[in-house]
Amino acid sequence: QLALYSLLMDDYVPAAELIEESLSDPLLVDKDNVVLLQRDTDNRLFRSRAYPALADPKDTDLEPSLLRLMDSYYRSGDFETVIAASKELGDSNVTLYFRGLAYLALNKAGEAKQSLQGIQPEHALFPFAGIVLAQIKVIKHDIKEAEADLRALIERETLKDETKNRVRLLHGQVLFEMGRYQEAL
Repeated sequence: QLALYSLLMDDYVPAAELIEESLSDPLLVDKDNVVLLQRDTDNRLFRSRAYPALADPKDTDLEPSLLRLMDSYYRSGDFETVIAASKELGDSNVTLYFRGLAYLALNKAGEAKQSLQGIQPEHALFPFAGIVLAQIKVIKHDIKEAEADLRALIERETLKDETKNRVRLLHGQVLFEMGRYQEAL
């Protein structure tokens, strides 16, 4: 019941943990329903990630299973392994993105910035890398440059509406931080 409540409240990670705990309980009576709940939670977790699906035709040189593995390491918080695996796989757009996220999670903003700046502008991960790069600039109190970068991302014609809305939201927050309240609205 607690897992279902967490799922309904869009709190997917605790729901997944509670489900795993329930499935390991030998006294569990209604296992079929818990397994169905687990599948729904896994689907929602997958859809809620902060980047597009990894099956990108531009990265066909990398095995999808390795990409999923790196994704799993990142989500589990094993950032050192993400960095090591991404270096071993080489500098593709996807590995640079995960490496950048992992470095940032380890408070290594310089290394994160270097990795994320290597992503090609035509790649699907470029806008997401741009968001992270803007966040790094905000952390380093370079608000004006972050605002300019976010404005440039919004103006990209190839940006999908869902991503554009996320960028607009962050742009509004940066404008608000700058004291440009009317523009932030």
